[in-house]
Amino acid sequence: MGACAGKLGPPGSRGPLVMPSVARVESVKLHIYDVGRSQEVQVLNRVLRLMGTGMFHCAVEVYGLEWSFRGTPHSGTGVFACKPRCCEGHNYCETLELGATLFMEQEVDVIINMLRRQWIGSMYDLLKHNCCNFADTFCRFLDVGPVPDWVLNLAGAGAALAETGDQLATYRSSVVNSLGRVVAGPGCCRKDELACFGCSIELCPRSNTIIAADKNYKL
Repeated sequence: MGACAGKLGPPGSRGPLVMPSVARVESVKLHIYDVGRSQEVQVLNRVLRLMGTGMFHCAVEVYGLEWSFRGTPHSGTGVFACKPRCCEGHNYCETLELGATLFMEQEVDVIINMLRRQWIGSMYDLLKHNCCNFADTFCRFLDVGPVPDWVLNLAGAGAALAETGDQLATYRSSVVNSLGRVVAGPGCCRKDELACFGCSIELCPRSNTIIAADKNYKL
């Protein structure tokens, strides 16, 4: 009969009733904000949301505190906490229920302390290392991640544009270097205006003007 086969003692001889332990679960929420307080951003996000993206600040709520990440001018942590749905400087938009974590509050504190050491405020990057990336990482540690794709889509698209921008900057640098071999150097120019190459402003102190066939074309 197992545990039920033992003899019962006299009334009052048994200790207090002990209920079987049940693992506590804690809900985890992702709070979404429109970046800043601008109404223009709020309207823009309504449109971008239809395309699966937007300009968002986001934070993770667990055990009564909301955690997020921001840039700082110093080398300390960028991780901070605030009252849920009350992040200063942003307009609260909506809350997503991400599920429940089995980690106890003390264990979550350990995770937070680890993230505080890793997520340094001076390393904040608007496109590649921001509050949305932090929220995604934190949620994965809590076993409720990842965050929805649309939360990270703008950062991903922006990162791709940044990489393209780096390539364009490299190309622009090579063009400037080529022009540098034609003109005398930064701030110097060929005296013959009819031979102007429409140099970049770094190379030519005059207004950026291409002169061809005796006509001026402002850039």
